[in-house]
Amino acid sequence: MTTETTPQSRAYGYIRVSTDEQAEHGLSLRVQREKIEAYAKLHNLDLVDVYADEGLTGRHLDRPQLKQLLTQLHDTENETLIVYKLSR
Repeated sequence: MTTETTPQSRAYGYIRVSTDEQAEHGLSLRVQREKIEAYAKLHNLDLVDVYADEGLTGRHLDRPQLKQLLTQLHDTENETLIVYKLSR
């Protein structure tokens, strides 16, 4: 009997906080990163990188790290994007 191993899927995370108060008392970047790392581990995903935009409002898509991440994902195949919450 031959056992084949499935290669891990590559994943990228995205985290964001919009205010200093949120960063300190809400969903801090650290908490979001930990949740994304746990999710990737649980689902056997190779978490390549986590992109973070700090202090940027969710009302606009002028988020440098998000733009860089979307470019990265566009240029590759079979990649996974993990976010803690869709509003992030």
